[in-house]
Amino acid sequence: MHMECECGEYLTDSMSPSDIVLWAYPDKQWKDIQKIGKTDPVLIPDATFEIWRCPKCERLYIFRYPSNKGSMYEIVDDSIFAGDPSRELWHVFTDVEWDEIIFPNEIDASTIPSSSIKIEIYGDYTRLLLRDSTTKKTLEYRFVPSPTRPKPLIMNPLEDE
Repeated sequence: MHMECECGEYLTDSMSPSDIVLWAYPDKQWKDIQKIGKTDPVLIPDATFEIWRCPKCERLYIFRYPSNKGSMYEIVDDSIFAGDPSRELWHVFTDVEWDEIIFPNEIDASTIPSSSIKIEIYGDYTRLLLRDSTTKKTLEYRFVPSPTRPKPLIMNPLEDE
Protein backbone atom coordinates (compact mmCIF):
# COMPACT_ATOMS: atom_id res chain seq x y z
CA MET A 1 0.00 0.00 0.00
CA HIS A 2 1.14 3.57 -0.49
CA MET A 3 -0.25 7.01 0.26
CA GLU A 4 0.72 10.63 0.50
CA CYS A 5 0.97 12.13 3.98
CA GLU A 6 -0.73 15.44 4.68
CA CYS A 7 2.77 17.02 4.68
CA GLY A 8 3.40 15.74 1.13
CA GLU A 9 5.75 12.88 2.07
CA TYR A 10 5.25 9.69 0.04
CA LEU A 11 4.62 6.72 2.36
CA THR A 12 4.81 3.07 1.34
CA ASP A 13 5.08 -0.32 2.99
CA SER A 14 6.62 -1.98 -0.08
CA MET A 15 10.07 -2.22 1.55
CA SER A 16 10.38 -4.90 4.21
CA PRO A 17 11.14 -4.25 6.93
CA SER A 18 9.64 -0.79 6.70
CA ASP A 19 10.65 2.18 8.83
CA ILE A 20 7.11 3.54 8.43
CA VAL A 21 4.99 0.59 9.61
CA LEU A 22 4.29 -0.12 13.29
CA TRP A 23 2.28 -3.06 14.64
CA ALA A 24 0.01 -2.38 17.63
CA TYR A 25 -1.39 -4.88 20.09
CA PRO A 26 -3.86 -3.73 22.74
CA ASP A 27 -2.70 -4.73 26.22
CA LYS A 28 -5.29 -7.53 26.65
CA GLN A 29 -4.41 -9.08 23.29
CA TRP A 30 -0.68 -8.86 24.10
CA LYS A 31 -1.17 -10.58 27.47
CA ASP A 32 -3.12 -13.36 25.73
CA ILE A 33 -0.26 -13.83 23.23
CA GLN A 34 2.30 -14.07 26.03
CA LYS A 35 0.28 -16.95 27.56
CA ILE A 36 0.69 -19.04 24.38
CA GLY A 37 4.15 -20.31 25.36
CA LYS A 38 6.27 -22.11 22.76
CA THR A 39 4.82 -21.91 19.28
CA ASP A 40 5.54 -21.45 15.61
CA PRO A 41 5.75 -17.66 14.98
CA VAL A 42 3.18 -18.04 12.19
CA LEU A 43 0.61 -18.89 14.87
CA ILE A 44 1.04 -15.54 16.66
CA PRO A 45 -2.14 -13.55 15.95
CA ASP A 46 -1.89 -10.52 13.68
CA ALA A 47 -1.73 -7.13 15.33
CA THR A 48 -5.11 -5.46 15.81
CA PHE A 49 -3.82 -2.16 14.41
CA GLU A 50 -1.30 -1.16 11.77
CA ILE A 51 0.15 2.29 12.33
CA TRP A 52 2.06 4.31 9.76
CA ARG A 53 4.35 7.03 11.10
CA CYS A 54 5.54 9.69 8.68
CA PRO A 55 9.32 10.11 8.99
CA LYS A 56 9.06 13.80 8.03
CA CYS A 57 6.25 15.24 10.20
CA GLU A 58 5.65 12.24 12.55
CA ARG A 59 1.89 12.16 11.88
CA LEU A 60 0.30 8.82 12.71
CA TYR A 61 -2.18 6.99 10.51
CA ILE A 62 -3.92 4.22 12.46
CA PHE A 63 -5.60 1.42 10.53
CA ARG A 64 -7.62 -1.38 12.07
CA TYR A 65 -5.70 -4.30 10.56
CA PRO A 66 -6.31 -5.32 7.81
CA SER A 67 -8.01 -2.23 6.41
CA ASN A 68 -7.22 0.72 4.19
CA LYS A 69 -9.41 3.14 6.17
CA GLY A 70 -7.39 4.99 8.75
CA SER A 71 -7.57 7.75 11.30
CA MET A 72 -4.98 10.51 11.28
CA TYR A 73 -3.33 11.88 14.41
CA GLU A 74 -0.93 14.81 14.51
CA ILE A 75 1.40 16.12 17.16
CA VAL A 76 -0.10 18.67 19.55
CA ASP A 77 1.89 21.85 20.11
CA ASP A 78 0.91 22.38 23.73
CA SER A 79 2.35 20.67 26.80
CA ILE A 80 1.72 17.03 27.64
CA PHE A 81 -1.95 16.43 28.27
CA ALA A 82 -2.82 15.10 31.72
CA GLY A 83 -5.67 13.11 30.23
CA ASP A 84 -8.35 10.82 31.43
CA PRO A 85 -7.11 8.39 34.09
CA SER A 86 -8.90 5.55 32.29
CA ARG A 87 -6.56 4.95 29.39
CA GLU A 88 -5.94 2.04 27.09
CA LEU A 89 -2.40 0.78 26.56
CA TRP A 90 -1.10 -0.55 23.22
CA HIS A 91 2.20 -2.39 22.75
CA VAL A 92 3.71 -1.21 19.47
CA PHE A 93 6.50 -2.90 17.53
CA THR A 94 8.46 -1.48 14.63
CA ASP A 95 8.62 -3.64 11.52
CA VAL A 96 12.31 -4.33 12.29
CA GLU A 97 11.53 -5.41 15.90
CA TRP A 98 8.72 -7.67 14.70
CA ASP A 99 10.92 -9.34 12.06
CA GLU A 100 13.50 -10.14 14.75
CA ILE A 101 10.80 -11.72 16.93
CA ILE A 102 9.23 -13.96 14.29
CA PHE A 103 12.39 -15.13 12.50
CA PRO A 104 13.15 -18.27 14.59
CA ASN A 105 11.31 -21.50 13.75
CA GLU A 106 9.92 -21.67 17.27
CA ILE A 107 9.56 -18.95 19.84
CA ASP A 108 8.43 -18.76 23.42
CA ALA A 109 5.80 -16.02 23.34
CA SER A 110 6.15 -15.43 27.07
CA THR A 111 9.76 -14.28 26.56
CA ILE A 112 9.19 -11.83 23.68
CA PRO A 113 10.93 -8.59 24.66
CA SER A 114 8.81 -5.59 25.54
CA SER A 115 8.00 -3.26 22.66
CA SER A 116 10.06 -0.08 22.39
CA ILE A 117 6.93 1.98 21.79
CA LYS A 118 3.86 2.21 23.99
CA ILE A 119 0.74 4.17 23.10
CA GLU A 120 -1.72 5.34 25.72
CA ILE A 121 -5.12 6.28 24.34
CA TYR A 122 -7.32 8.54 26.40
CA GLY A 123 -11.08 8.45 26.88
CA ASP A 124 -12.82 9.17 23.60
CA TYR A 125 -9.82 8.32 21.35
CA THR A 126 -9.27 11.95 20.38
CA ARG A 127 -5.86 12.12 22.10
CA LEU A 128 -3.01 9.71 22.62
CA LEU A 129 0.51 9.64 23.99
CA LEU A 130 3.28 7.82 22.17
CA ARG A 131 6.23 6.87 24.39
CA ASP A 132 9.33 5.69 22.53
CA SER A 133 11.99 4.18 24.80
CA THR A 134 14.53 4.11 21.96
CA THR A 135 14.42 7.85 21.25
CA LYS A 136 13.42 8.74 24.85
CA LYS A 137 10.59 10.87 23.44
CA THR A 138 6.99 11.19 24.54
CA LEU A 139 4.74 12.82 21.98
CA GLU A 140 1.13 13.86 22.39
CA TYR A 141 -1.16 13.45 19.39
CA ARG A 142 -4.69 14.53 18.62
CA PHE A 143 -7.18 13.02 16.19
CA VAL A 144 -7.69 15.12 13.05
CA PRO A 145 -10.92 14.55 11.15
CA SER A 146 -10.56 15.06 7.42
CA PRO A 147 -13.39 16.45 5.29
CA THR A 148 -11.89 14.89 2.14
CA ARG A 149 -12.24 11.28 3.24
CA PRO A 150 -14.79 9.35 5.29
CA LYS A 151 -14.33 9.81 9.02
CA PRO A 152 -13.20 6.38 10.23
CA LEU A 153 -13.62 5.66 13.90
CA ILE A 154 -11.10 3.94 16.12
CA MET A 155 -13.22 1.38 17.89
CA ASN A 156 -12.23 -0.07 21.22
CA PRO A 157 -10.44 -3.31 20.23
CA LEU A 158 -11.70 -5.06 23.34
CA GLU A 159 -15.33 -4.72 22.29
CA ASP A 160 -16.98 -7.41 20.19
CA GLU A 161 -17.59 -6.26 16.66
